[in-house]
Amino acid sequence: MMNVELEKEIKFKFVERDDSKLAELKRLYMGAFPAEERAPFWFLLWKARDGNVDFYSLYEDKSWIGLLYLVHHKDITFIFYFAIDHKFQSSGYGGRILAKLSELFPEKRLILTIEEVNPTAANNEQREKRKQFYFKHGFTECDYRLCERGIVYEMLAKGGFVTSDEYTELMKVFLGKWLFWLFKPEILTD
Repeated sequence: MMNVELEKEIKFKFVERDDSKLAELKRLYMGAFPAEERAPFWFLLWKARDGNVDFYSLYEDKSWIGLLYLVHHKDITFIFYFAIDHKFQSSGYGGRILAKLSELFPEKRLILTIEEVNPTAANNEQREKRKQFYFKHGFTECDYRLCERGIVYEMLAKGGFVTSDEYTELMKVFLGKWLFWLFKPEILTD
């Protein structure tokens, strides 16, 4: 008889202002994303009160493993922030979470941005690995890139193509008219 270890279920728990993991969430967020790529943490908490935003703390059993910040608009879900605590990285959690997202939102097209693969970037090897990870999990390139605060991002999608106009509309709804005008991303096409 063969011993089989069953994969434990990953749980998505909504983040609340009084969440016991708030300090850990903030630490992970601050460590996982460079300052120029981060929105203020208080802003993420504030926007998470909107009906079109889900801010999740990720668990397997009682172990806290990471965070996921989603923005929904029509049939699109934008994976705005996604990070796994360093203790659990390279253990298959990222792929399992992406698979669960597809299960939770089967009618949605999933999109996300990654730093552009660029041979002159100091972290290009990391960028290439990240892109290959998302390709492995069903994401494909869109035909445009974004430039925000001088950083160029590639747009990846799963479940169907998302146009730059659709992305722009999503961000206008998420940020509101004034913040969108202030931080409007530049759409780059080749």
